Amino acid sequence: MGSPPWQQLRDVMPRVLKNFETGVGSAFQKVLENWQTVVGSDVARHAVPHALRHKVLFIVVDSSTWAAELSAFQAEAIIEALNEVLGSTEIRALRCLTRRSTRRDDSAGERHAEEPNQI
Repeated sequence: MGSPPWQQLRDVMPRVLKNFETGVGSAFQKVLENWQTVVGSDVARHAVPHALRHKVLFIVVDSSTWAAELSAFQAEAIIEALNEVLGSTEIRALRCLTRRSTRRDDSAGERHAEEPNQI
C-alpha cells in the first residue's frame, strides 16, 4: 500500500491563501464592502448579502416585499453595478432569502428569532 494522500499544512496553505485572494472569497468581500454604496442606504437596511456561490449572490431580506422588489425590479441593476465594482461578471443572478422575524415554540410558549435558511 502507498502512503496516505496527506500533506503538511505548511505545504498546502500558500495555495489555499492564493486561491482565496484571487477567488470567490475576495469577490464576496468586495460585495460586502460596497453593498451600501451600490444599493443605497434604504435597501441596505433591509437586505444583506449572505453568500456568493456559483455566480449567484444570495441576499437575506427582511420581508417577502423586499424579496419581490429586489428580484423583480432591481436585480439587473444591482448585478450590473456589483460586477462593475468587481471588474468581472462574477455575479449572474440574485436569490433572495426571507428572514422570518420570529417563530413560536408551541411547547414552551416562547418566541425565538429564526436564522435564514442555510445555503
